[in-house]
Amino acid sequence: FDAVTVNKEGKVFVGGIVHHNLNSRQSVLVAKVDTAGTIEWQKVLYSGYRTSGDSIFGETTSLIPTADGGCIAGGFESAKGKWGGWALLHKFSDTGDIQWTKRFFYTGDDYQDAKVIGLKAIPSSTNFMVLAHRNWGNTSAGATLMECSETGDSLWSQVDYDYRFQLSGVDSLGNVLMIAG
Repeated sequence: FDAVTVNKEGKVFVGGIVHHNLNSRQSVLVAKVDTAGTIEWQKVLYSGYRTSGDSIFGETTSLIPTADGGCIAGGFESAKGKWGGWALLHKFSDTGDIQWTKRFFYTGDDYQDAKVIGLKAIPSSTNFMVLAHRNWGNTSAGATLMECSETGDSLWSQVDYDYRFQLSGVDSLGNVLMIAG
C-alpha cells in the first residue's frame, strides 16, 4: 500500500498496487477496512499488463475520505497498450462503486506519464487539492496544483511547481501547505 486514510466513522481506506513484476507496472488497488481490520470491499482495476487483458496498468498513490463515507483515490492510469498515461482520480462510494473518474495531463506520448502525487481535503469544504506531476518520467517536468470540486472538476490550477514538493495540507484559512522533499 502507498496510501492510507480514515473517514469520520473510523473506516480505513488503503490504496496502492497489485504488483505483476512487469517493469514496475501494476494494477490499481483500493480497499475499505473496518476498525477490526475486516475488509468491507476491495477493488482491483485494470489487468496491469500493457499487451494483454485490458492493456491498462496503474496505481493508487494518495487517498482522501469524502463526507458521504467514500473516498477519492489519486494515482496513475496508462493509456490502453501504452507506457504513458494520465494523472487519475476515482471517486468510490462507501460500498466501493466508482461514482466518477477524471483523467488529467496525458499528451498521447507513449512514454509520458502524469501522476497524482498528493491529495488533501480543504477544511469546511467538499472541494479538495490535487498535486499532479505532469511527466513522471522526466525530471525536468513540473507539477500542477489544482483545486477540484466534489465531482473532480478542476476549479483552478497553478503550474510549474517543483515535482519534489509534497502536498502537506490545507489550513483553516485555505492556505495550501507544502513540504520540500
